[in-house]
Amino acid sequence: MKTNGRVGRIPGNDRALPMLLQVAQGPGQSLAQVADALRMPRPSALRVLRDLEQCGWVDRDEGSGYSLGPVVLALARAYVTETPLLAAATGPVEALRDELGATVALSVVSGAWWICVHEARGPGRDAVEHERGRSGPLEQGAIGQLLLAHIAGSRRTWALETRIPDDGPAARERRAAIEHTCATIREHGYAVGPHDGDGDGDAAAIAVPVLVPAFDGETAYALTAFVPGLDPADDVERWVGALGVGAGRIERALAPVEA
Repeated sequence: MKTNGRVGRIPGNDRALPMLLQVAQGPGQSLAQVADALRMPRPSALRVLRDLEQCGWVDRDEGSGYSLGPVVLALARAYVTETPLLAAATGPVEALRDELGATVALSVVSGAWWICVHEARGPGRDAVEHERGRSGPLEQGAIGQLLLAHIAGSRRTWALETRIPDDGPAARERRAAIEHTCATIREHGYAVGPHDGDGDGDAAAIAVPVLVPAFDGETAYALTAFVPGLDPADDVERWVGALGVGAGRIERALAPVEA
């Protein structure tokens, strides 16, 4: 790995984080795979990848493509050991896993994407795998759209315009449809949809918000249960109720202590 003395510095490019998240989806991705996934011209994608490689964020193997670089490990270790959110959430997430007998995960917003920061896998061979570090765009799926629904309106507009940048009628219609979905999620207090993981069949994702005070208003996290073989119309209320209790425990643990 060549770093030219710039290890750890993230290039000043608004494509750098989405690029890292895309590379994190799996090792050995080719330039074409990364560029196509981010809808970028390949020369532009190559420039960003080279910058990330120089700084130690990605590694490149001539035979197998691009993978995350070792610099990521330092950040991951610091996040896992020093973040109050994970200290507050670990107990409730694992208790929900035991109560529901299903995989439960906690996800956060990062730019125009969501990232899973904690997972407690359910028992049994059929349990859904939703490992820590999995990510996806905010405009898709129960997790993404629940988080999108609970961020500030200006930030939501930015995320949608970033992910759906075209200004044609089709793009405007799609953004408007997602805004409508977000309004419905806020009204109902939860989001339900298919789990997007590969090989998980008809598993459903049921997500509720964890809302905690922040310096700029309120921060939302997504607490999600993944239920194999569930028709979401059958028994959503029980799952939402249990998730809501777990979300409340996390919110209370993260609430500022009054003097």
